[in-house]
Amino acid sequence: MHRTPAPDAAAMLRAAGLRVTDTRVAVIDALAGLPHSGVDALVSRLTASLPQTSRQAVHNVLTDLVVAG
Repeated sequence: MHRTPAPDAAAMLRAAGLRVTDTRVAVIDALAGLPHSGVDALVSRLTASLPQTSRQAVHNVLTDLVVAG
C-alpha cells in the first residue's frame, strides 16, 4: 500500500535535498508524535503502517536527517 506523504514532511525532505520515501515520511510523522524517541519506539509505531520497515531502515533515515541538517 502506498500512502500519500504528509505535505510538511515531503516539503522538509525536498528542502533538505532528500528523496521523499514512505519510510522517511513515516519516520518524520512518528517523530512528530514521539519526539526524542528511540529506534525501538519508532519501529513499533511504523510497523502498523509499514510492516516491512526494519530497525536498520529507521537508523538510515535518522542518519540521513541528521546529515541533511
